Amino acid sequence: MRKGAMNEDKKKRARREEFVKEQVRAAKKARREATAARMRAIEEMSEDDRQAFESIKVYKFYPQPPPDFLGLIKVSYINRYYGKAHLVL
Repeated sequence: MRKGAMNEDKKKRARREEFVKEQVRAAKKARREATAARMRAIEEMSEDDRQAFESIKVYKFYPQPPPDFLGLIKVSYINRYYGKAHLVL
């Protein structure tokens, strides 16, 4: 490989790295702004709304299998957003 080609490869790599870094910075900034907006919205809620928001409970329901079915496993985990259910039925 020629010396000039190696320099071009390094320049291209540096440009790609800088582009990725810019995209990451923009994504982090957007995430921070969204978090700040959520916090402001929670702070601006009335006391009743805030209390209701903080006391939300999540329930997870399973259909009732036939009595001879033995393979049902119930778990409280819902997903990443909701986390775990308060009660599994």
